[in-house]
Amino acid sequence: DKAISARPQYVGALYRKGESLFKLEKYLESATCFWSAYLFHQFQKEPLLMCGRALVASGSTFEACAVFSMLPIDSIDLNSLVFYISGLELEDRISESIELLPKIKDDNGFNANLLRGKLLHKIGKLSAAKAFLAPLVSNDAQGIAVDRLIGVYMGLGEFDKLNDLLILA
Repeated sequence: DKAISARPQYVGALYRKGESLFKLEKYLESATCFWSAYLFHQFQKEPLLMCGRALVASGSTFEACAVFSMLPIDSIDLNSLVFYISGLELEDRISESIELLPKIKDDNGFNANLLRGKLLHKIGKLSAAKAFLAPLVSNDAQGIAVDRLIGVYMGLGEFDKLNDLLILA
């Protein structure tokens, strides 16, 4: 804060403050720092990417999508792309989300597979959604995959698996 007070356009301090606030889950404040860092240093994309991530995390998905759309899609890293697609999905921009899914084909992390499962569920591809969601249950601390998998099992008529899932949850 002292460095920013002394020199408000000090990009490094703004970026580090944004990172600290992000880790503290103060996402909107974090996004403000990243946006300010971007405004003072527009030829670097990292502050803009982090601003988009923080906006998605804060629930400001409309604004996040606007931020991400400022960049060429091929310049967005995998992790940020997962945030972007999540923002699109939360905005019910499903066709745009589906169109971008192949861009994260190399990311097999929890969030990417959860996102794939959610989108496939939304477009009615229940078996494919199940293939992505079922393996996530053991690492699903917040129950997000479990919630989505309940709908998948119901849609597939797999009530025995639904029962097992509900007992597990």
